[in-house]
Amino acid sequence: MKFLLAQINPVVGDLEGNAKKILNIASKASSISADFLLTPELSLWGYPANDLLFKKNLINNQYQILDQLALDINKKYGNLSISIGIAEIINDSFFPNLYNSIALVEGGEWKIIARKIILPTYEVFDEKRYFRSEEKVSVLIKQIKNKTWRLGFTICEDLWVNKDIEGRGIHRKNPIIDLKKKKVDILVNLSASPYTLKKLELRSKVSSVAAQYLQVPLIYVNQIGANDNLIFDGNSFILDKNGSKIKQLKSFSEDLSSWEIEQTKPEKNEFENSEMSSIFDALVLGVKDYAKKCGFKTALVGLSGGIDSALVSAIATAALGSDNVYCVSMPSKWSSSHSKSDAKDLARRLKISFKSIPIENLMTSFEESFIKTISFEMAEITNQNIQSR
Repeated sequence: MKFLLAQINPVVGDLEGNAKKILNIASKASSISADFLLTPELSLWGYPANDLLFKKNLINNQYQILDQLALDINKKYGNLSISIGIAEIINDSFFPNLYNSIALVEGGEWKIIARKIILPTYEVFDEKRYFRSEEKVSVLIKQIKNKTWRLGFTICEDLWVNKDIEGRGIHRKNPIIDLKKKKVDILVNLSASPYTLKKLELRSKVSSVAAQYLQVPLIYVNQIGANDNLIFDGNSFILDKNGSKIKQLKSFSEDLSSWEIEQTKPEKNEFENSEMSSIFDALVLGVKDYAKKCGFKTALVGLSGGIDSALVSAIATAALGSDNVYCVSMPSKWSSSHSKSDAKDLARRLKISFKSIPIENLMTSFEESFIKTISFEMAEITNQNIQSR
């Protein structure tokens, strides 16, 4: 069986745009004769969709888009199978009335093959506001080239069940233990796991424990991109049945990578990042996606010559390009010659637009107003703070 892992950057709520992205990637999967294209958690919506999930018109539109996508894929790419993350309606009178689900698209149709069991409600997550928890684990039985495969599907948090690693205590349900009884041939985890320091290390540990416990290979497909206050780093990977890494996808970048289940030899990892470079890459992606997804193209930065504005300018330049960053220095008598020259030199090195607009007259006017009105003469630190504001 040949998989194509699609580490994509969906736009939250852009169902049509995300479906088009998946359709384009299906072309790549077909061209390499992949049997199964895997996309991340809620890939049709983007994660987190939050209160957009309460909009009935979007939920209904999702099904129409999924119907059309199934037809288009079958017409263009034949028997290709694709997993797509959706919000599945539960037809009863209880609330919430959605599952966080995985749809299998193949043969011009689609069906639900997995639902999320463990719904996180800590830190940045509030999934129980939108979704209901599934009770049973999911196993997909597929016939590929005269061989029957049993694929166990988990969604993001369903894998985070080792309290010794993730440190949040024991869940009432443990999908990994339940899958042991199902005798799966491979474990698939489709995720939208946000970036934090050392998060890749934690993901690798919980995944390695699961692979070793089940004694099967594990495919981990993660979303990338920045949505609101969350940054998703990608870093998808594949482990062998002993929990050792076979393949690692890129960090903070969309990436496609194929893998055949018989392939057990580890690939050379070309995407090792230091902790500091990962932090920088996360900040760059955060700015880049915020601008792109909100329709902004340029940035204006007050460049004082201090370290804060210097770092912001460097991040903005990396995210938007030097032609789209405009910096302004606003010196007064409280600005040292060193800070003024530093600002100018940084702009030259980054090849960004730089203007100096002196504000000494404005500062003098402030000082005179304070003395005249309340007989208060501003001290040095007060002046410095007023200048920055």
